[in-house]
Amino acid sequence: MIYMENKIALSSLAMDLKRIALWLHRKSYSMADRFLNEAMKRKNEVNTNDLLPYMKAIIERVGSLSDRDNIHKAEDALMYSTRIQNYVLYK
Repeated sequence: MIYMENKIALSSLAMDLKRIALWLHRKSYSMADRFLNEAMKRKNEVNTNDLLPYMKAIIERVGSLSDRDNIHKAEDALMYSTRIQNYVLYK
């Protein structure tokens, strides 16, 4: 069961990740970096004790997005966004 605080934090994280992917696709790297910073803040708000193991792994991988090149960063951000969004909707 996802508690309301975690649900809000996860949903916000999913939206920030989607925005990263969209801004990178539009080649607006400064906006993508801004939302990457927001995503890192949201990541720290998530209580990982309540999550399933695969979701904990995804949340940990979000932290390494800044180390990737822009193409892989956009792909990973979109994938993580979708997986987090599905987790929130169906758990």
